Amino acid sequence: MPLSVDQVVAESRRLGARSYTISLENDGTARIHLEPEKKWLSKLRVFISYTTADQLWADEVRGHLKRLGFRITYFRSTERPSRTLTDREIQLRLSRALDQADYVCALLSEASAGRPWVRFEFKIASKLAGRIVLLTKGDPPAFSFPQFSDRLTVKWTRLPYINDGEMPLRLGRALLNDPDEGVTDGRYRPLVVRERNLRRENHFRRLVRLRIERNEAFASKNILAVLPFSMKELGGRSPNIREIAEWFVTRHGRLNLRYQLMESAVKAEVFQIPARDDPKRWSREPTINALIVWKDEWDREIDQRPNNTFQLTSSSIDANRRGVSDTLHEPPVTVGRHKVPVGTMCSWPGCGNKANGSVADNVGRVYLCLSHLTATS
Repeated sequence: MPLSVDQVVAESRRLGARSYTISLENDGTARIHLEPEKKWLSKLRVFISYTTADQLWADEVRGHLKRLGFRITYFRSTERPSRTLTDREIQLRLSRALDQADYVCALLSEASAGRPWVRFEFKIASKLAGRIVLLTKGDPPAFSFPQFSDRLTVKWTRLPYINDGEMPLRLGRALLNDPDEGVTDGRYRPLVVRERNLRRENHFRRLVRLRIERNEAFASKNILAVLPFSMKELGGRSPNIREIAEWFVTRHGRLNLRYQLMESAVKAEVFQIPARDDPKRWSREPTINALIVWKDEWDREIDQRPNNTFQLTSSSIDANRRGVSDTLHEPPVTVGRHKVPVGTMCSWPGCGNKANGSVADNVGRVYLCLSHLTATS
């Protein structure tokens, strides 16, 4: 059993983790990033959303993802069907393709920002995947995110596109890493990519999200996270909510969830779907289970819009500063402390913890809790 952050990092590296961030705030925490190891990506599919004007850029991105080992779905403008498709036929074609995707990579440019089909793909992907990487070139244009349901969140990450030798790795890490995961205080080691079945997790998450969207019992609940789990992995018994949450803390590194529940900043419950309702029959248990984390109301300053939950007050805090870092062997990073005004809460979307410190950029200063200070280092 690891007893320190350094031991966790060392053990994770032996199991293939190459990227991590360390914070020396208070007792110290680390964030271990899921690494895009080719052997473990061969069954994961990425849908590339783009407009015809960005065809060459889309081809570049496809090449990057292909070399990493992902399966790719995207429709090239040169691959025209034998006849002109109706709008309804196009919608069905795109919806079916997105339903098979584990991750979505959307190319955001001046040409694509206002295109209706790009917005349609974003809307469907938001419903099915729940997490999207937005690649941007230069100054990203304004983009009005389509709204589809106030009860489900869409977690998206902006990633500047710089076509250098490290771009494939940055993109792979941005797709795989949920910014709420991977954090440890040294008393446990979050699972690395080869220890998780991400395809199954994504599939079960999609099934649950679709059910929740149609379930009136969730009409007044604002969903922050849908976390599939197996009763077998939890010992085959009927654990309580705290025990399930603690499993996600120690296995997936969702350290912040522990404190959110302790301080009643969020609520959680178990949602179940009969395994027979899964067309793929992937569950070996009678039910598909997920921990649903939710809030009664959105906080306008923290959450901003339900379908835009990663937009901080300081929008220039991008994916890399949230911990998707390609620095492998830098010395431990200390996040600069700044006096925190009494009663200040963490500005991270969906977080209800008290702020422990802050980060600053050219826009201003943002106050964060310990877990999210780690994620931005």
